[in-house]
Amino acid sequence: MSVTDPMNNGYPILKIIRPDGKVLSRYNYWMQENNIYFVDYNPSYRYNVVYRVPLIIGNVITSNITTESARITWITDRPSDSLVKYGTKPGIYTIQKRNATNDTSHSIKLFGLSPNTTYYYVVNGTHQSGNSNQSFEYSFTTSDLEDTTPPMSIDNLLNITYASTYINFTWLNPLDSDFNHTILYLNGAFLVNVTASHDYYNITGLTPDTLYELSTRTADTSGNINETWSTLQPALLLYLIPPRLPPLMG
Repeated sequence: MSVTDPMNNGYPILKIIRPDGKVLSRYNYWMQENNIYFVDYNPSYRYNVVYRVPLIIGNVITSNITTESARITWITDRPSDSLVKYGTKPGIYTIQKRNATNDTSHSIKLFGLSPNTTYYYVVNGTHQSGNSNQSFEYSFTTSDLEDTTPPMSIDNLLNITYASTYINFTWLNPLDSDFNHTILYLNGAFLVNVTASHDYYNITGLTPDTLYELSTRTADTSGNINETWSTLQPALLLYLIPPRLPPLMG
């Protein structure tokens, strides 16, 4: 016995349900020539044919990423539940989080993540009919923990050029990978920021025969400042040499 397939065999059958709720065995029917054929057909039954039509999943977005959480949102063309499967290796999803509510707009927040870690995930939805689908793989990286450690101080601060109105200083920058710049102070007042690519500075416009004190602090890319002063020792404080006058002519 056969009945006309309203889908003209364009979609595979997911299941056929009798009025009493019994699901027919896959061996009790088949599709052919735009019809559905039954092995044991009862014309008094009204069969519910459920076609295998995968959900359409789109607009998958990762947002609100922190050191330990992230939100995954997406949409489906029909109401379904919400499932996110994720892990720290591509294609291996060891953790999952589900929301059983059927909807076309989906949102799952992931908690308990590790800082500065890349996660790989897929989203999945299942319609009440049993049709489901799974997205392609996506990934995101959680934020790193806030850096609160300042860089080390500079070392070997030296005066290498004495002159009457300028002087050149050199030093060794710290080895911290996030070291950003050296802050120079002259007589306790801010002078200039010297980027990490430089380890020297030439101070000009000074007054001869005047005592000056140079002090420094260091800062990193996160804005942390090492509050420890690096200052020229008293024996190295600058007395700029006044210009020599020509001898008097007698």
